[in-house]
Amino acid sequence: MINWTSGVGGGETSACTLFANPSGHQVTYADAYNSNAVTRVKDYQGNEVTFGTYNIHDWQYTGDNIQGNQWAPDVIWNPTMRKWLMYMSVNGSNWCSAIVCLAADQIEGPYIYQGPVVFSGFQGTYIHNGYSASDDWKHTDLAIATGATSLPERYNVSTHWGTYWPNCIDPCVKYDNGKLYLTYGSWSGGIFQIQLDQNTGLRDYTAIYPYEINGEVTTPGAANANCTSDPYFGKKIAGGYYVSGEGPYIEKIGEYYYLFLSYGGLTSTGGYEMRVFRSKSIDGPYDNAIYSSYVKNFGTSGDKRGARILGAMGAWGANNEGELAQGHNSVLVDENGDAFLVYHSRFVDGGEGHQVRVRQLFVNENGYLVASPFRYTGKQTTQKDIESKRLFDETEIAGSYQLIVHPYRLDYEKKQVSEAITVTLTSDGKITGGKTGTWSFTDNSKSYIKLTIGGLNYFGVMIRQNVDKMVNTPAVAISAVCGTNNYQQAMWLYKVENSSDKLTTAYPTSVIKNTNSGWWQNFSQNQYAIELGDQLNFHFYNYSDKANNWHNWCLYGANVAPNDGGYKEYFGIRNDNYNNTAANNTGCTSDFNWDTFKEDMDGSLVDMTVTYSKDGLFTMKSVINTATGKKYNYSFEKTIDGAPSNILLFFVNEGSYIDGLTLGINSISCDDTLVQNGKTYNMQGQLVDDNYQGIVIQNGKKRISK
Repeated sequence: MINWTSGVGGGETSACTLFANPSGHQVTYADAYNSNAVTRVKDYQGNEVTFGTYNIHDWQYTGDNIQGNQWAPDVIWNPTMRKWLMYMSVNGSNWCSAIVCLAADQIEGPYIYQGPVVFSGFQGTYIHNGYSASDDWKHTDLAIATGATSLPERYNVSTHWGTYWPNCIDPCVKYDNGKLYLTYGSWSGGIFQIQLDQNTGLRDYTAIYPYEINGEVTTPGAANANCTSDPYFGKKIAGGYYVSGEGPYIEKIGEYYYLFLSYGGLTSTGGYEMRVFRSKSIDGPYDNAIYSSYVKNFGTSGDKRGARILGAMGAWGANNEGELAQGHNSVLVDENGDAFLVYHSRFVDGGEGHQVRVRQLFVNENGYLVASPFRYTGKQTTQKDIESKRLFDETEIAGSYQLIVHPYRLDYEKKQVSEAITVTLTSDGKITGGKTGTWSFTDNSKSYIKLTIGGLNYFGVMIRQNVDKMVNTPAVAISAVCGTNNYQQAMWLYKVENSSDKLTTAYPTSVIKNTNSGWWQNFSQNQYAIELGDQLNFHFYNYSDKANNWHNWCLYGANVAPNDGGYKEYFGIRNDNYNNTAANNTGCTSDFNWDTFKEDMDGSLVDMTVTYSKDGLFTMKSVINTATGKKYNYSFEKTIDGAPSNILLFFVNEGSYIDGLTLGINSISCDDTLVQNGKTYNMQGQLVDDNYQGIVIQNGKKRISK
């Protein structure tokens, strides 16, 4: 994610404000699940019955706490109840877990526990916090859902629950054709789905599920790992045999429903990866998603089920960091039908820290999903664009590209990543260079493309997208996927678009626009990649608390963004003629008046030019105009070891901030003449065309361009 707003709630601390009890009084997370608000429901026969009281902490395995075990909530608006409903996993060891429903009038809460939706781990083997192992099923809703008067044989599986039945965590809740569905499960016996009651948010007990083995209705008996439908757990839609994956998420995009699952271990050396399956119905069947035997679906010997929408990769675009272990995603679809993949990622050199990433999704001509090669920073191409027009002609496609394939079976234990190579696409449909093949448009009136490389046909889309971490650098980008449901690896290509209006001037602005921040807290809102042979200009005002000379702007150059994994610093230049990296003024030259420096720098206007020559020499030259009319010159130079292909620049302030206003205008006077030339400008004063999206100025008035 590039920008976000901090949330509320207080987390798992005594300051938690997210929850309330059924009486409406605020409670902490530890007491949020003590007593459910719903007391009456309709059972499997449609009879209204007493629901009972379900303390979910009591259901957890003995010794487990609520803290650290509230996992993967999914929030949805229920128009029938006129409430926001949160479906929360309360995890317990040895499958002693439950998915519960909470309701709130506002999305920020407070949320009141309505009741449990589905339980797991009631095989009578493990002690719970509030119950003995014997007859633990009586503390669930099994009787309401099925009419059971004793524990059915198929659930009496000793310590082998995970071979046959799901762990009830990772909820995904969706409306479809007037019904509300819960899809859930993690590893263990499969990913299952049940219908919910829109009047309560809980399970719809009147929705009946037969007992099936391999899709055939069968009389229940002993547990069978090939169970595909169960009266309590519902319909199995994926997984089984303890290799189900986790984090199921379903979204309808276009004509198909897409089921996302994450496989492997969550850590950077665990092989975590996303796979995508599709279906014409929300409840399946999803192509090749159900296992009839143990099938490992990740790693060097893993199966190739489901589309590998992206995977572990090395340097790409202006990102020198290697990204891996991506997964546990959700998907958002906006009012225009454009879809976005939200997931978390770890990094090759970043330990176990992870960050959230967002990529736009597109549907290719065969109805399969492809992800944008770069992170989403604003909509530049829509699905409607792809389906309605050709965005590029043969001559615009032709050129030198970076290409990366997202293959199956990487060696995750060694953090193996796929690396980019260079290829050339010619205007007559040939691919040469690091890989060879052919390419062609598949529809002259749409932006679909076919690439044939290594005997595989990749079907994809052509889009325009800005290169990650570069300043207004549009690229011709291609995202494609090969094959069908049992072998679908993705491939990305991009080249920087030939553009005469490439922005070389930026107006950096601090995230925090006050002088109260400490060191390494207040960064510029954007980072700026500069490549070998390039030049950038920065224009901004500097504001300081004037407490110390160093309470002014600092310019840093590194391989990745601050606090990202694998961070390596090339230099750090302070406004006060100081090189932080060298801990002295090496490379710095200035003509500052140190007697008035602190006063001079507050409110000063900085015109900065940075150059990164092809031999690796980085130079910074600044002309600083003070609020009182003084003018200072400040420069810095350093040869960067190894001359990396690009440097990521960013600003950081302590006791100060910068504001990238394009003009230092304090007052405006005008006559009565109104000039209407129809030209459109963005908020930085740059001329833009009709395709620009955001706040624009036209004929002196602001409007939103969509």
